[in-house]
Amino acid sequence: MSDVQDLFTEIRRAVKGCPEPTLQDAVIRAARAFCSETWILRRVQAFTAVAGQQVYAVQAPDNEEVIALKHAQIQELAPGASVHPLRFVYPTLVNPNVGMRRPSGICFVPYRGIALVPVPDDAYPVQVEVVTQPVVGTAQVPDELAVRYDRALGYGALEWVLRMQGDPWYNPQAADEYGMLFNQEVVKARGEAAFDFTPGQRGWVGRGFAWR
Repeated sequence: MSDVQDLFTEIRRAVKGCPEPTLQDAVIRAARAFCSETWILRRVQAFTAVAGQQVYAVQAPDNEEVIALKHAQIQELAPGASVHPLRFVYPTLVNPNVGMRRPSGICFVPYRGIALVPVPDDAYPVQVEVVTQPVVGTAQVPDELAVRYDRALGYGALEWVLRMQGDPWYNPQAADEYGMLFNQEVVKARGEAAFDFTPGQRGWVGRGFAWR
């Protein structure tokens, strides 16, 4: 984890006199928006499903909270055993009459759990990849954000601070400019997240277009 104050240096130059608590709040707001828009921050968790239990808790690291489920699979432990990806299903479309068996689907239970569909009939090793974001009020951000996406956090923080009417640094025109820069960083990060950070040329992908 990185201290939010480590990101203040460049921001201070654009909003001289802005109190540190306000800067900290602005950076965390930007980090939360960035993670929510890009799904860039992910954590992998593993647990063993047991027969007869459908719902399981998912937890985020300290100073983070789970906001979505990206991927899930059953990984059988026997040598050479297959991996069984779990498809995402809507809870309202689950057939309650299906008996217990190996799960083939999964539901996200906002914001602390997942439900396997159908109910497991045996013990199964499950691996899930959850999407997280920093919690409100934290003084730290994950190293992935502070190192790789520090510019995005700075742009997003400045957009918010510069819209504070009545303060000496109020500048809506500059806020619009930083907002555009922030959105550009969001599009770039969406592309990286969509391809799971795989390097290489992707000329067939339209410039500026990304999807989850």
